[in-house]
Amino acid sequence: MKQFYIYIFFTLIFVDASAQNCDAIIPNIFSSSSSETIILDENNIIDSVYFDLCIGEELILEGNYEVVSENPQSDLYFKWYLDGIVVSSSNSFSQVFNNSGGYVISLEITDNFGCIYSTFCFIRVSFQPEVNLNFTPDLNICPGTFTTISTSDENSDILFSSDISTGNWSSPPCEDEFAEPLYLPDGSGAVYETSIILTCFGEGQALTNINDILSVDINMEHSYTGDLDIYLTAPNGIQVTLFEQDGGSTWFGEATDQDASETNPGIGYDYGWSMNPSYNGTMSDGMDDNTVPQPDGFGNILNQDTYLPIGNFQDFLGTSLNGTWTITVIDNLSIDNGWIFSWGISINQNIIPSAWSFNNYITEENFILDSTITDFNDSTIIVFNEPGTHEYIYNVIDNFGCSYTSSHSASISDYIESNYTFENEYCGGNDGEIILNPSGGFSPNNFFVEWSNGSNNTIISNLSQGNYSFIISDEVGCKLQNSIFISNEILGLEFDITVNDDHCNQGIGDANLINLNGDPPYTFSWSHSNLNSSTTNNLYQGNYSIEVIDYFGCYGNKEFEVINISGPNSFFENNFDTVVFNNGTIEFLNLSSSIEEIISFDWSFGDGNFSNIENPKNNFDQIGEYLVQLTVNDQFNCSDTYSRIINSVEDYFIWSPNIFTPDNNGLNETFRPILKNFDESSFSIKIYNRWGKIVYISKDYHSGWNGKIANTNILSENGGYSYSVSFKTFGNKTENLFGSFILMR
Repeated sequence: MKQFYIYIFFTLIFVDASAQNCDAIIPNIFSSSSSETIILDENNIIDSVYFDLCIGEELILEGNYEVVSENPQSDLYFKWYLDGIVVSSSNSFSQVFNNSGGYVISLEITDNFGCIYSTFCFIRVSFQPEVNLNFTPDLNICPGTFTTISTSDENSDILFSSDISTGNWSSPPCEDEFAEPLYLPDGSGAVYETSIILTCFGEGQALTNINDILSVDINMEHSYTGDLDIYLTAPNGIQVTLFEQDGGSTWFGEATDQDASETNPGIGYDYGWSMNPSYNGTMSDGMDDNTVPQPDGFGNILNQDTYLPIGNFQDFLGTSLNGTWTITVIDNLSIDNGWIFSWGISINQNIIPSAWSFNNYITEENFILDSTITDFNDSTIIVFNEPGTHEYIYNVIDNFGCSYTSSHSASISDYIESNYTFENEYCGGNDGEIILNPSGGFSPNNFFVEWSNGSNNTIISNLSQGNYSFIISDEVGCKLQNSIFISNEILGLEFDITVNDDHCNQGIGDANLINLNGDPPYTFSWSHSNLNSSTTNNLYQGNYSIEVIDYFGCYGNKEFEVINISGPNSFFENNFDTVVFNNGTIEFLNLSSSIEEIISFDWSFGDGNFSNIENPKNNFDQIGEYLVQLTVNDQFNCSDTYSRIINSVEDYFIWSPNIFTPDNNGLNETFRPILKNFDESSFSIKIYNRWGKIVYISKDYHSGWNGKIANTNILSENGGYSYSVSFKTFGNKTENLFGSFILMR
């Protein structure tokens, strides 16, 4: 941000005192916010006054005056202009300038006689410079070191230079603007447009006097003016008619008639429109008395002149002068063609801002000191480097006193750390190991390692007792040095042992030992055997131990247990124990169990039939008694057998007496049907008297009826009785049989 120190007044630039009895005053502009720059002419008189600002700076101006007559005026009116735009009507003006470039501020003071006194000053707003900082080599710096950065000392760690570009500004040129040529081919109702863009006026500057448009000038040719309408459109969209179709066969310029090609243009004449024309009338008026004959004698040509427009430039008042102005031509008939070779607008030079410019340049540049910079002079700084990203701030000051900064980041790596793990040597076995896991540095995972034993790997192995030093370097050369001591440890041997248990007391257990440290060859001593081997077999259930000694005499031992895993238990169920031989199929369901997987089922049905499926069937179709056996085997060759008896018999037989005599003589005292080959548990009998009333009921095959009414001690009458018997055969069939007999005492 620019600083300023004093207030300075400046004096009269221009006075308009054409009114009678005007007392001359000298207007002054001074600033309470910014210092001024005064440019003197060759006679040491003030020529120009500038206020130089930084981007975003506020300018505060105050207007005052010095009375130079004997009759000062008491009523004075102030008006401030910024690039021609009224911005204040008080005796002061302020504005924040956020855009770089040049501005003109004018002050007008009017007294009560209408006398106008004016002065002006220039505002120059600084440009943001482009600052490129160059470091050779780039800022890849090791932590914990001092770095010398210099602009001139080639022996420094880093050479530095700055490349700074500043801005320049010039007011837009303000000269007559002319458009490019425009071909006007034949067309019925065709519309053609050609435009110019004015940019040299103040921002927002508007047309306030129609006479400030001196003329609209055009060079053109067309072979039939009765075709055309011509319009002018201002930047605010207002359109004024310059010419309406008239004149019949009158031409503009020396047109090429009867040839519509674009490659054969005629000769254009200079025409214009003005509110103060050289010809007192419109073009339509001129076609009556301001023409010359065509060279071929057919028709006339409108003379080169300026004419009144059909419309009035009064309509343009208030439009912005800057912007796009457009000539529009409408060709109303489908004959004749022509050209607009050029056109432009002549503007009153008194309303065009004066041309001026300025240059920005750098007057001072240096690094901004901070806690990391330990020493400095005009061309060199010395920096102590801490890990992390550090920004070096470079400050430049331009000729307006504006200060700008640029920064350059230095990637200062973390300190290299030597994280490591190690294994000591065991029992003098040269089996020590060190594993480095470096971290930090400028580029992680890209380190170079140098060991005292000549290795360059992060892992070194087969180490004996001793000190091992190393240097770790990252890709920019930052280093860390350290050492690790490997000692020889006389420790017990370590090993794993795998035990496979015995099964069903076959002596098939085994044990296998795997050494985890020490050095071969090893000596093995088993508690149950003199075998010198890491593996032992044929073990039964019991407790065992092993002792091991390696090549260097390191010792270890271990105890282990072998258990016996029992074999399978064979068992099965069947749906019948006794069947009738002519329907003798029995289903067998395996219910064997085992700790290990059962791999085979061997059935023997006692009738010469066998099966190896898990749940078989067999048809016992011959009368007899059969021993059925199931033998199961597991994967360790353990087996078990289960068996049971199956009977295959004839079908049932029944015989019933037709008379019985319950007279207590010990003979034929009960009535009972005689049955064979049936299921006694399914037996039931009911006995009925001649009236159908039940006199006896029982499920006991062996009891029989003693001739008394059921559940009483009353004797049944002599006479005929009937019975029903129900039972199941060995074929699981229910039989219901009926019969009759006589009771006689």
